[in-house]
Amino acid sequence: MTNTQQLAANDPLLRELIEASCEAERSSAIERLLGEAKPVIASILIRSRSTAFRREDFDDLTATVLMRLVRRLRLAASVAESPITSFKDFTASLAYNAVYELFRVRFPLRTRHKNRLRYVLSHDDRFAAWLVGNESVAGLRSWRDRTDVMTGASITMRDAEPRMLDEARIGDAIEAVLTRFGRPLLLSELTDILAELWGITDAVPDEVPEARDPETPYTCLAAREQLDTLWREVKELPLQQRTALLLNLRDADGMNALALFILLDVATFDELASVLEMTSEYLQSIWSSLPLDDLTIGAILGKARQQVINLRKSARMRLARRMR
Repeated sequence: MTNTQQLAANDPLLRELIEASCEAERSSAIERLLGEAKPVIASILIRSRSTAFRREDFDDLTATVLMRLVRRLRLAASVAESPITSFKDFTASLAYNAVYELFRVRFPLRTRHKNRLRYVLSHDDRFAAWLVGNESVAGLRSWRDRTDVMTGASITMRDAEPRMLDEARIGDAIEAVLTRFGRPLLLSELTDILAELWGITDAVPDEVPEARDPETPYTCLAAREQLDTLWREVKELPLQQRTALLLNLRDADGMNALALFILLDVATFDELASVLEMTSEYLQSIWSSLPLDDLTIGAILGKARQQVINLRKSARMRLARRMR
C-alpha cells in the first residue's frame, strides 16, 4: 500500500504520524494523538465506574490504554491490513477492553452472568444486540438499531414479575424486563437488573492487593514516580546487563515495555538509544521486533543464550537491592 493509500485508509488525525520522516516527528505526532485520546479514555472510565473502583484503578487503566495505543500508533504507517479508520472509536475500544479485563478479574460472577446474557441475546430469535456509539445495547429483535436507549433503568424485587425472577429461563426473564421498559437498554444495566433480582454478586474486599513479581522490579513501570527511580538505576547498570534487560523488557501482554519510558516522559527515544549505546537509527530498525529473544540479544552482545539470561538475572537482582 502506498503512502497515499495509507493516508486514505486511516483517520485524518493520523496524517502527521503517517507522513513523519524521522523518529522526532513520529514522537511529536504520537504525543499530540495521546492528547486527543486522554479525554476519550477518561469519559469511558467515568461511565464504567463501579463502587469497587479505586483511584489507582483509573490511573492504571489509563496507563494501560495509552501504552497499547502507543504500540499500535508506532505501527500505523506500516500495517496496511489494519488501518485505524476512526481514532476515537479505536481508542474507545481499547478503553472498554481494559475495563472488561479488570471486571473479569475482580468480578468473575458478574462477568459470567453478563456473558450468559450476551449469549442469549445473540442466539434467541426474540432479541438483538447492537452498538449505539460505543455502548452495547440490548432489545427485542424488532427494535434493532434504535437509538432511543433508556438509561438509569432499575427494578426492585417488589416490582419484579415472576418471569424476571426465574434464572432457569433466562430468555423469558430478559423479555419481561425489556417489555417492562418498552425501549432498548444498555447491556450493562440489563446485567445489573437481573444480577440484583437473582442475587448474583461478587464479594469485594476492602483492599484488592496488586500482584507483584519480586524477581522483576521493573513490573512497577506503570507507576510514574517509581519509573523515574528505576530509570536512574538502570543507567547505572553495566552496559551488557542493561542491554540484556531492556531489549527483553515486556509488559503484561508480553509486548515491548520500553514504550512506557517514552509514554510517561521519563526518557526520549534518543536517550534510550544512548543508554543502550546504539544509534537512534539502529534502535528504530529493531523497535517493531522488541522484545527480542535471548538468542538475538546474544548475537548483538556476542554472548551465548545462557550468558544473556545470567546478565539479565544479575541486572534484576541489583535493581531489586537498590530499589528496596
